Amino acid sequence: MSIHDINVPAWMAKAACTPKDTAIFFLDNSSGLEAKAICRRCPVAETCLAYALEIEEAHPGSRWGVYGGVTARQRRILASKKKKAIA
Repeated sequence: MSIHDINVPAWMAKAACTPKDTAIFFLDNSSGLEAKAICRRCPVAETCLAYALEIEEAHPGSRWGVYGGVTARQRRILASKKKKAIA
């Protein structure tokens, strides 16, 4: 299977990160500042964040990278707050 075999959501074509070196979005030791700066000017940042939260809810333990301007740690906090609000 290659990367070209994966179904990519159509909104991703509009993402500000599409033409960038995506490695900056997945560096473990990074605060994500460079990635977050790109996300701030992205027209689909909210959709991207919602996508990440949905994937992570369906596949616990899959949090990595910066999506929608939010790091994996920040998304974990968001998800925890959401669960507490629902309970």
